[in-house]
Amino acid sequence: MPLLQKGQIDFSEKPIERNKVKFFQAYKWGKCSAYLRLLKKDRVLSKKDAFKDFDAFRFALDNLYCGKPFHEASGTDFASIYSEIQDFINSNETISSAELCKAYAKALEGKFVDNHFRLLFHGESKSVVPCVKRCLPYFSGITVEKINGSFIVVSSETDKVKPNDIIEDTGCFFPTLSPDNNQRFLVGIHSWTEQTSLQIICNREKTSVPLHLCRIAENENKDIVFSLRKVNGFDVIRSNTFASFKDKTQPYAAKPIGEMLKNNDVIIFDMHHNGGGNSTYSAVFFETLNGYCADPFTAHILMTPYHSKSVNNRKWVEEKDEVDLSKAQFNGKVIVIADYYCGSSAEETINFTKSLKNPIVVGTNTLGCNCFTNLWVCVLPKTHMAMFLPNIALSDMFEEGKGFEPDYWLDSKTPLEDVIDWLKK
Repeated sequence: MPLLQKGQIDFSEKPIERNKVKFFQAYKWGKCSAYLRLLKKDRVLSKKDAFKDFDAFRFALDNLYCGKPFHEASGTDFASIYSEIQDFINSNETISSAELCKAYAKALEGKFVDNHFRLLFHGESKSVVPCVKRCLPYFSGITVEKINGSFIVVSSETDKVKPNDIIEDTGCFFPTLSPDNNQRFLVGIHSWTEQTSLQIICNREKTSVPLHLCRIAENENKDIVFSLRKVNGFDVIRSNTFASFKDKTQPYAAKPIGEMLKNNDVIIFDMHHNGGGNSTYSAVFFETLNGYCADPFTAHILMTPYHSKSVNNRKWVEEKDEVDLSKAQFNGKVIVIADYYCGSSAEETINFTKSLKNPIVVGTNTLGCNCFTNLWVCVLPKTHMAMFLPNIALSDMFEEGKGFEPDYWLDSKTPLEDVIDWLKK
């Protein structure tokens, strides 16, 4: 799905029933309540109860999910989704709650792209993401350097291509770090589906080279919200989660770290494998470091009586934030290491770096899980299935599933060491 566009989307207010769904509240407590409800045994539903549950499911999508009008504008047919579930219920006199939940997930599977939208139900150890889609980088292990207009191989992991061979640019080049002023590129492909080989033109002849999924570093065995350490003389911030309950010691370090580093020439912000949580920590850090932090996108906020007691109907509130670099005070470079595991508030953190004068993003594209954000939890009345529903749609950001692209790509298990080596050279 391309960048979110308003198009012909109807943002008008409309009446909405109160208390149509059994439970609906903000994400953290809603998730806990959902787990407690699912401790009840899976049970058999009558056709009447199954339709009552389905009615709540349809109501939640139609009225409480911010993504629906955007997906409809992109061609998603929700009527066919609902029809598939109705046919399933009609074909059974009795249905277990787990079977009905699986029918919901199956009907939604692949119908649109939203990596935040998820379901939690009986028989599943973790939440199901029926509309997940990711664009991942695959590399060949070949690096080329642009010399006098030609792309010369400087290193290769395949016998089919050797150093000093010449490769033509057919859209398979990804800019990477170089130890000198020359331009270097990784040879690979960015794809929505798994890729095992790539056709390239080497020395004017077509040849196929093997591909592997980008070898970005693995995560640590512990969760770190915000920490600072010295590595070979460089100040390195490490953050692999913004979920504060996972790390009680670090969340409040963001502000003092920002104060401490105000006069630095270079800061490395190692954020690889950060799946998100609460973007407040990075926002506080950049606000303190830079004296200014914007989050440039347009937010389309869906408000209903379920989200706020002061709202009677369903309505949309639009907020837009833009960058004004004249307010930026930090004059050094901030190098952010990101990868295709970075999602949600980790991606919002990359958006914050647009408020800096000299940001550089190194690694891979991010997960692409933030066009629909700010999760609320709706629990259905009969199956007790929890629906994690975003209520804010963000445009002017990136393509869902593809995320932000870096300034320099890495295919490495040691990205921090590679960045430090590059800085030294």
